[in-house]
Amino acid sequence: MRKTALSFSVLLAVAIAVAGFAGPSVPAKDKPKAEELVTKHLDALGTVEARAALKSLNVEGNLLTKFLRGGSGTAGGPFTMVSTGHKILMEAKFDLSTYPGESYAFDGEKKTIGYVLPGQRSQLEDFLNYNGEVLAEGLIGGTLSTAWPLYDWQTRNARLDVTA
Repeated sequence: MRKTALSFSVLLAVAIAVAGFAGPSVPAKDKPKAEELVTKHLDALGTVEARAALKSLNVEGNLLTKFLRGGSGTAGGPFTMVSTGHKILMEAKFDLSTYPGESYAFDGEKKTIGYVLPGQRSQLEDFLNYNGEVLAEGLIGGTLSTAWPLYDWQTRNARLDVTA
């Protein structure tokens, strides 16, 4: 009987310790509001005045891709992303005959998805072709694009939820 009581005590102590690691739940009144989080996010990118003056963004650099499925190795080359308002154009070029690059764009109304080879899309191009809202909503490119939805989330009627 004593061994069972000791085991129960140890089990109870472990359960209390684990519950303590889980941390206290945050009362609903203490949760940050979505508006506060977006404001902090935007302020980290620049002042209200600087963001208001931003009309277009051009990102250029070298892109390195690593093949994990369907082969192995890497490819690199120039990358360009140009955005103005909700319009965006992205292009990557590689010196590979089997994978010369990627291209996709959204002109504010319709998407244009390139072909990695004639009649054949890459996995990313195929994904964007079937999930055009990723381009239309400005989710690709993140804060490096003027199409980033949080720049004007209120006029876009975005719904934001905070869970924690």
